Amino acid sequence: QYPFSGLRELVQDFARRGREVPWLRLVIVGSGELYDELQRIRSAGGLERQVVMTGQRPVDEVGGLIEGADFGLLPAYRNETMEHLVPTKVVEYMEHGKAVVATRLPGLEAEFGALPGLLYIDRPEETIDRITALAANGGSGEIRRVARELGETARDAIQKGDDWDTVTLNFQSILEREEPPDAREVQGRVAR
Repeated sequence: QYPFSGLRELVQDFARRGREVPWLRLVIVGSGELYDELQRIRSAGGLERQVVMTGQRPVDEVGGLIEGADFGLLPAYRNETMEHLVPTKVVEYMEHGKAVVATRLPGLEAEFGALPGLLYIDRPEETIDRITALAANGGSGEIRRVARELGETARDAIQKGDDWDTVTLNFQSILEREEPPDAREVQGRVAR
């Protein structure tokens, strides 16, 4: 949990509004700079049942934790570090058939556009509202049903993406279209 992950603000929002959505759980996997602070916020807010913190887990357990979720989350702040990334965990969530609630980052928008399984937010504090807005009645059963459908859409989009053979062929065709630079020009650039 890095300082700009948005998790601090999300856990604080659970402390303020968790009683409105007692069925909603947040599972934070891993540890990092914010771990102790998140534990304090969780304890002070009496959120032990709603905010579960697993600490660092072996990589082979992460898939099972994702499978148990309704959504994947990336509530990170939009900053220079995150601006043009497509975090691997977003793709992992989608591969597991999970809808993803994520900050509207240029890298995500460029990669996935308006994919129905990717639910954009502008701030971490919008996460709860974005999830509850999925059902007219705000009921957890309806939200889970919609999340499953969106997750299947996300998984289909990822599975239809280019495989490495296609990526390699595309890259090769780009290289073949490029004119090689004059050898003297290359030597001149290297010698400088």
